[in-house]
Order: sequence, then structure tokens, then C-alpha cells
Amino acid sequence: MPAACLLILWAGCAPKAVVRKYYLLEAPALPDSAAFCAEPLPYAAVFEDVRVAQAFDQERIALRSGSYELSYYYYHHWAVRPSDAVSDAVFHIIRNANLFRRLDLTAAADSRFILTGELSRMERTSEHKRDSAHLSGEFRLLDSKDRAAILLHPFDRSVVLEPKRDMNAFADAVNRIIGEETIAFIMKLSEKLNQQHQAAP
Repeated sequence: MPAACLLILWAGCAPKAVVRKYYLLEAPALPDSAAFCAEPLPYAAVFEDVRVAQAFDQERIALRSGSYELSYYYYHHWAVRPSDAVSDAVFHIIRNANLFRRLDLTAAADSRFILTGELSRMERTSEHKRDSAHLSGEFRLLDSKDRAAILLHPFDRSVVLEPKRDMNAFADAVNRIIGEETIAFIMKLSEKLNQQHQAAP
């Protein structure tokens, strides 16, 4: 058999390169209905990073296949460490809502409040042939003087990925959950802080 034919046969049988894929966590655009603050409230606040539980705060995407069993995808990674990406996304959503006179990343002398939170779970789950995106955690408004809790927004959300079960659909579901829960937190913040502002002498 000519060498050229052997080369063609070899090329046809050669395995395709396996590519490692990276997925983004990004802040979604605020819907018009959420742009409720035409004028910000007269408060300055500082935003502290959203903590992500250690088991999920890594580039490898976590898969839960049992109550206490986690595995990690080898070829599917977050593009940025989750604690950094989620913090950036939540910060930008809150800042764009125009709720505070100023929202800083470092404490200032006039910072009245602290905004922070944590994610205890950020995973893909697979159970009974059904895949879901699962996030649970809590966003918090604290008093900057003593870190006393003023407002808590806990959540535990799952989004079924069927019929589209690819990893991009999973990343999209995670982004939607983060965006929707941040907006729900903003709505609670607006109601609470407006009441406080109106009651002030």
C-alpha cells in the first residue's frame, strides 16, 4: 500500500484532541423592572466579597451524584475562580441598581452599611437521569459599626437542565440564579432602606 494511503488511513483513525473548556460567570443586565432607583438613597456602603464554600471555590466544576459524594469535571472548568467571579457579578448588579449614594470595595469613614454573602453550594447535580444547576447561599446587609445583621436573603435554588443538558446550559442557569437572587436581594434592600430613610428625623 502506498505510503500516502497509509498516511490518510492513520489520519482518519487518529483520536481527536480533547479540549478543556472554560465557562464564564457574568453579571446579567438588569431588567427595566429592576431599575427602580431613579435617585440613590443617601447612604454609602462597602461591598465585601461573596465567599464560596471551599469544596466549590475552585476552577473545576463540581458534580454531586450522591448525598455526600462530589466529583469534579476534568475538561470543564470555570474561567475564573468562583469566589472572584460571583463577587464581581453581584457587585456590578447592585451598583447598577443605583440604590446607594456610593458603593465602595474598601471601607470609608462614612460607610453606613456592609453588603456581603456566601454560597454554600454551587454545583451540578445528577439524580434519576435528571441534571440540574444547584446554588444555595445567603446575601446580607450588615451595620458597619458592629456587623450586626440588618437584612438577610437566604436562597436554595435548582434549575433543571433538560432537555438541553450541555455544560453551557449549566453555566447559563448558574448565571441566571445569581442574577435573579441578587435582584431579589436588591428589592428587599430598597424596601428596608426606604423605610429607614423615611422614618429618620
